[in-house]
Amino acid sequence: MKDEIVSAIRSAETALLLLHDNPDGDTIGSGLALYAILSRMGKRAILCCNDPIPKTYRFLPGWDQIRKPAPERARHDLAIFIDCSDPDRAPQCLESLAPHGKVLNIDHHGTNTAYGDINWVDPRAAAVGQMIFHLIAALDMTPTPDEALCLYASIVSDTGSFRFDNTTPEAHEIAAALLRTGMDAGLVRERLFENRERGDIRLLALALRTMEITRDGSIAVMSVTRDIWEEARAEDQAMEGLVNYARSIAGVKIALLLREVEDNKVKVGFRARGNYDVGALAAQFGGGGHPGAAGALLEGPLAEVKARVMEAAGSLLGCSDTSLVSLWDSTLEE
Repeated sequence: MKDEIVSAIRSAETALLLLHDNPDGDTIGSGLALYAILSRMGKRAILCCNDPIPKTYRFLPGWDQIRKPAPERARHDLAIFIDCSDPDRAPQCLESLAPHGKVLNIDHHGTNTAYGDINWVDPRAAAVGQMIFHLIAALDMTPTPDEALCLYASIVSDTGSFRFDNTTPEAHEIAAALLRTGMDAGLVRERLFENRERGDIRLLALALRTMEITRDGSIAVMSVTRDIWEEARAEDQAMEGLVNYARSIAGVKIALLLREVEDNKVKVGFRARGNYDVGALAAQFGGGGHPGAAGALLEGPLAEVKARVMEAAGSLLGCSDTSLVSLWDSTLEE
């Protein structure tokens, strides 16, 4: 597979790199590293994303080269989707692909639909940044410190700073190789985990007050209504990692974060602990992701969506009682 990918990249003069909507550290870091590599190879590359880059990641070299999609007169030889399980999650720019052009799909989601002409999908990879590291080696190149910084941010982001179940020996080994380039790991730590906006903290405080849990402690839920969102005055990046507060409660097996994005539309984030596949759970609602982390967009009022998702989560766990109690309820047993 890598030989086919290397051949496609070497033969392409122009490339269109596509990041997924609501970009996270993996798609941004992986995309920036690959963009830099293609530029070093003399390729004319364009890096696109529908949504603005969160402030958290604006320390990564080249982030200001990421642009919103626009009609292109140029015809690209290669379109590369990065960390996109579904092409609908990325800019719709394929009309600018040359007639001979190919679509390269580089991803690590088990729910990937294999939509490319060339599909490199590795669910075992902790992050797409891990895959790009191997691709750079296959191209007989080594990452510069700036490229290593982007890849390190990708891996740290998607492994939760090496805390999540997707952390593997290989993820640590690649991180070590990236550190040897002289890149600044302290900068990644500071900007990703020690540089929160005030709106992020306001949102956290308000969201924690909504925490509910089943009597047996197996499912925890947080809900962010539009009123909460407006009161927090937060940006979209504030949602990243919020669900992990619910997952971190002792005994919780499935954590849910519901965000009311508009009337009758609710985004649901799923997180799991142990051998429970929330990727499959999200797929029941038209979403997808990894066994331990997934998401979906559901239609309906927040209360109704919560009830539907709770029923499905309870079924996955074999829970007979999925009624929720406020974490602040004094009758809740510790």
